[in-house]
Amino acid sequence: PGSTFKIVTAIAALRYLPNAQSRTFTCTGVMAFEKQSGKRVDASLALDEDGNAKPGYALLRDVDGEAHGELTLEEAFAHSCNNIFAGIALELGADKLKAVAEELGLNGEFNFGELVAYSGTYEKSASAFALAWSGVGQHTDIMTPMHMCLLVSAIANDGVMMAPRLLYEATTAEGAVVRTLESAAYKTLLKGDEATFLQNCMRAAVVEGTGKRAQIEGYTVCGKTGTAEVSASGNAAPHAWFAGFIAEEARPYAICVVIENGGGGGTVAAPVAQAVLKKAISSIGD
Repeated sequence: PGSTFKIVTAIAALRYLPNAQSRTFTCTGVMAFEKQSGKRVDASLALDEDGNAKPGYALLRDVDGEAHGELTLEEAFAHSCNNIFAGIALELGADKLKAVAEELGLNGEFNFGELVAYSGTYEKSASAFALAWSGVGQHTDIMTPMHMCLLVSAIANDGVMMAPRLLYEATTAEGAVVRTLESAAYKTLLKGDEATFLQNCMRAAVVEGTGKRAQIEGYTVCGKTGTAEVSASGNAAPHAWFAGFIAEEARPYAICVVIENGGGGGTVAAPVAQAVLKKAISSIGD
């Protein structure tokens, strides 16, 4: 899932880190780890004169090595800061992050009658290096587009996940409606003001962060981008993700776009999400 998984990490922070919404976090642009043990070390020990990793060390960086400095959780979410979300994962610990992931449906199954949707999988990390990467949606994290869409729709729906339906409407040859979509709540995923906070984070990501290309004039679009690295050698382009929704009662549409080996989530998937949501607005109408 790449950075779209930061939605899960952010929810875990809200549940387990005191004052998560108001405190600030620090991004220095790089984290360093021992390759063999996976233990985190001071970056000064791991970097050579050119800023590359010395033999025996591995680095976790933000895009282009950018150092964001002091950010709130909402700001870190909007700018998709790897360092801060990796640090949150380390502060939480593997057990808590795994527990929240499972509360959100990972390692489970969605049986909705009309369809069975595979959920994602989240493995407990065995080292600090693995845990840090899992917090930003890498390592062995897996999520399906349907699961991610259900998750962001629950955020839009004040925490309640709705059961997906395949049939919108059935009519006779003469046009008489014989069956229409019946909405049904599946599970309450979010607690207290978690949904409201995530709505604000996802709105900030589209207004001023990595999801700007999903903006639609006249509509309130919220979302999260992801650029999922799928090749250790770098020979394959990353998967481009965007998951989000229109935050309006009259246009209650959620979407998840995944373009395999497409590139960056913000540059590739977000514009596709914008185009599809525009089409939904014009096609479905009032």
